Amino acid sequence: MEMLSLKFGSGGLLLAFWLPALAYIAVIHLLPFPGDFALKSLPILFLAATAWFTIPGVTGKLMAIGFLLSAGGDISLSFEGDKFFIMGLSFFLLAHIMYVVVFARDFSFSPNKLPVMILLAIFAVGMAVRLYSGLGEMRLPVFIYITAILAMGLTAANWQGERPWWLLAGAIIFMLSDSMIAINKFLVPISWSKYFIMATYYAGQFLIFSAFLPKRA
Repeated sequence: MEMLSLKFGSGGLLLAFWLPALAYIAVIHLLPFPGDFALKSLPILFLAATAWFTIPGVTGKLMAIGFLLSAGGDISLSFEGDKFFIMGLSFFLLAHIMYVVVFARDFSFSPNKLPVMILLAIFAVGMAVRLYSGLGEMRLPVFIYITAILAMGLTAANWQGERPWWLLAGAIIFMLSDSMIAINKFLVPISWSKYFIMATYYAGQFLIFSAFLPKRA
């Protein structure tokens, strides 16, 4: 399994992740179709399996669980209806909490990241204010979710691992993906939003995963 981490440099992991990811993005206009949830979740399930075997120690196992929870969210959001949206929101909430736990293991406040942290906080508060009037009964769960993704972004900003900027970029891109989902559902439908949502979602998850891969000797 150690060879999986070495293949990353030669493009093996890139292909294994991005081929199904791009395939799903390419057929978004055909949704729904039989098995769409399987294709949608396949790239993230791949990250879960790879994290389990290539990222050392407890961190790899926790990241794998986070990716599995994300895949559960992917599958839930593949179906129509408020109950599936709530289920998907719950899965992703737990995934973000798992990421916070992992990032906090190597957390150390960096004063030079303070401007980024302030911008993330302003963005999260701005989203909450902008969404407020359209949330209705979803106000509390969405605000809890916004708090979780903000915590994920703040802990990513202060993570002291080997590729801190990769992790921060992944967290920010993930936040943008989630924000587009909220805007599209609670404010106004946006043309081509699904393409933006999935492209940023896959990119964010892949960067978060890549930040933890062991560097090649």
